[in-house]
Amino acid sequence: MKFIIHKKESRCLIVNEKIEHIIKKLKNTDIIRFLIIGGISTLIDYTLYMLISIKISIIIAKFISMLCACIFSFFANKNWTFSNKEKINSKMIISYIITQVINISVNTGTNYIMYNLTNSKTIAFIIATLIAMIVNYLLQHFVVFKGGKKI
Repeated sequence: MKFIIHKKESRCLIVNEKIEHIIKKLKNTDIIRFLIIGGISTLIDYTLYMLISIKISIIIAKFISMLCACIFSFFANKNWTFSNKEKINSKMIISYIITQVINISVNTGTNYIMYNLTNSKTIAFIIATLIAMIVNYLLQHFVVFKGGKKI
């Protein structure tokens, strides 16, 4: 029995193989792991933010919710995202605290500005989170956990 492979089918097969190869590579990258941990941290942040902001100002609520998410994020990113096997030391903790002060400042400041522009907690939260996420990844990857697995 002979099979005839059309050029169109052959191109589709090659494209599918390339897509599968890219997906396999992405599954094991720091960025994908960071996004997963970031998603969990964001859920912690958002839930606490919405609950706390019912009773106190959005600035304090956002600070508290980010602080809780940052503590979770430190351990998850150190151990899983960046596979950093270094023992936790004062230099690592200080660098993480400094980078998170920057991250919280970017996030809280952006949240405040966007809330005043949109009058929507959700829109402000989303925009603040996206901007801070980029800053946070770069700081954690290149400053805090640079001794771990590389991209």
